[in-house]
Amino acid sequence: MLLRPVVQDALLPTAACVAGPAEIAYFAQAAVLYQRLLGRMPAILPRASFTLVEPHVARLLKKYRLEIGDVARGRQHLGARLEQESLPKDLARRFAAGEKKLRAALTSLGGPLATLDPTLLGALGTAEKKMLFQFLKLRAKAGRAENFCTGVLDRQERVMLNSLYPHRGLQERTVCFLSFLARHGPALLDALQDRAATDISQHKILQL
Repeated sequence: MLLRPVVQDALLPTAACVAGPAEIAYFAQAAVLYQRLLGRMPAILPRASFTLVEPHVARLLKKYRLEIGDVARGRQHLGARLEQESLPKDLARRFAAGEKKLRAALTSLGGPLATLDPTLLGALGTAEKKMLFQFLKLRAKAGRAENFCTGVLDRQERVMLNSLYPHRGLQERTVCFLSFLARHGPALLDALQDRAATDISQHKILQL
């Protein structure tokens, strides 16, 4: 397999190749063959990398206070975040207030316990983690119950995953760019070119 690009460049000499991360790694493996057989290899340039966020997806991210990274972390993490953020407003306020009071109550015990026996601070930290874990778990269950009643979160979760991180990979590896171009027109090409001109070494997020 490593001979294929070497033979290709021997027949059709290439001055430079614009490649993605996997292709660049592939050329790195073939570098020895290039030098031995051709005495040269083309310049390898990284291509610009983008995730395009369409308006309806951007609205969902904003609604649930999510970042692109939350989607990229997978369905389990995304589902948990959606459940936390989907509670009815009054219940969400009650949970937020309860969490604040619980943290404050546990923090207030730190000074007296340190005076009584400093070794108890470790036990306090452990107790705090366990109590907050159970409290947040209850909040997640409440969000899950809300989702069970409406089914909305499952649909919105699929929309975000399919758009931003399809098949657990970068959007550009799965979703055809022509569909974006058809919906947003030639101006999209100008926007991509402008963003790519700044720094092609970093993956970029472009909101449409």
